Amino acid sequence: MCGENGCEFTWDVGLSVLALSAALFGLVVGIKGFSQGKSCCDGWGSQAATVLSNVKGLAGLFFVLVPPFCALCAWCVAQSFFHLGRFQVKALECFMTSRGLRILQITANLLFFLCLGLSQLLLLWVFGTSFLGHLCQNHMLVSPAQMVAVGISNSPRDMLENVFSPTKDSSTFLMLGLREAMQGMSITNFCETMPYADAYLFDIWMGTFLLMISQSIMAVALRGEKQRVAVHEELEDDYGTMAGEAVQGLLKNRVAVSGIATAVAGPAVGGLLGAGMQAYSTEQSGRSVGFFG
Repeated sequence: MCGENGCEFTWDVGLSVLALSAALFGLVVGIKGFSQGKSCCDGWGSQAATVLSNVKGLAGLFFVLVPPFCALCAWCVAQSFFHLGRFQVKALECFMTSRGLRILQITANLLFFLCLGLSQLLLLWVFGTSFLGHLCQNHMLVSPAQMVAVGISNSPRDMLENVFSPTKDSSTFLMLGLREAMQGMSITNFCETMPYADAYLFDIWMGTFLLMISQSIMAVALRGEKQRVAVHEELEDDYGTMAGEAVQGLLKNRVAVSGIATAVAGPAVGGLLGAGMQAYSTEQSGRSVGFFG
């Protein structure tokens, strides 16, 4: 039987589990890339080596943060939908509301865009190292390629800048141009030490790409669960308001209260309660007339 809640379980809870699986698989692929032990500095110039180290370090940070966040979101979605009994985590009840799920959804969207930008940077490094790897396979192209790299990195503009501003600091963090990437690069040393660097960089990129996919799926799951919880919260507020109004209307009805008291405690109690309510009502109306009159 697929009722309303059952269909929501198939969509939201299933998507959260799928996102967690993608994040864990991305973590495994990323660990495989990092565990190959390739150095990011052999053959590269100082700026390129620094930027590549920063990119790899940021990727490692995402591999540490994103899978636990996916596990947290998947558990919150499951705990929001099911009654887990003794497995219910009280500390996570703040995320069971529509506001808490919205916070998780915004965080997942932010991580998606960060992983997207990081995967694009890693993809550029994969293309660059793959091109250098093809050059290394043809030894006759290594020397001409080194000459081209030296020519690109030592342009007349750079020589003039070195003359007039020798203390210029041109360090970068995550991005650099082709000229900066070629400065100080030794293609011969690169081919001797890390000709297949694109293999481990591809694994790191694939792991980051899977993290990005996991965040996109998790954002969809959190959005669906947030909408379901928001509907239930709205219905509970409406039911509470209607119940309060019904109780107030019942207490103001002297005949109804007297009838209930008569059925529960007998005619004498019902009559006394009805007379008391009539006297109280008469006193209140008299006060109102005297005040405004």
